[in-house]
Amino acid sequence: MRITYSKDADMLSISFTAPSGKVATVENERGDFLRIDTSTGNIIGVQIQLFLYRIGQGEKIEIPEVGFSSESHIGVAFVESIRSEAKAH
Repeated sequence: MRITYSKDADMLSISFTAPSGKVATVENERGDFLRIDTSTGNIIGVQIQLFLYRIGQGEKIEIPEVGFSSESHIGVAFVESIRSEAKAH
């Protein structure tokens, strides 16, 4: 695991593991980015925008589960949509 912080961007980056294939980046509703290994469907990293600002405002920041399952019904559909988008680009 690697954790870095950019003071200029106020962004915390956490890499859980190296990808084994192509990587897709998905933005959540708060502007944070999840990095997903498209071959496994696992979340391999996260970037949290405005980290210190949000902490200072008392916001609870939750890190998604690393073991996102591509085996679940939702996981399979999600991974397939990411793979389709990756092929289109």
